[in-house]
Amino acid sequence: MFTEAVVRAMAQSVARPVIFPLSNPVSRSEATPQDIELWSEGRALIGTGSPFPPVTRNGRPFIVDQTNNAYIFPGVGLGTLAVGRAA
Repeated sequence: MFTEAVVRAMAQSVARPVIFPLSNPVSRSEATPQDIELWSEGRALIGTGSPFPPVTRNGRPFIVDQTNNAYIFPGVGLGTLAVGRAA
C-alpha cells in the first residue's frame, strides 16, 4: 500500500507525513520503516504493527514505535465519526 510513489507524494504534500504500515507479521507489512525513512527524506512519522529494528536518521539510530492496532483503529474510527465523513 505504501509504495515509493505514494510515500513520496505524501512527503511532497506535507512537512511530516504520518505513515502507519500496521499489517502483521513483518513479512506482510505495507512498507518497511527504512524505505519510508528514505522515501520521505527522514520526515515521516512512522508507526508499525510489527516490530522492526531501528532506522538511521541523521547518522543516529532511531527507534520506530510499534503502534498497537488496538490503539490506532478505534482512534481512526472516532476521528472519522467526529468529522462526519464515512471511511
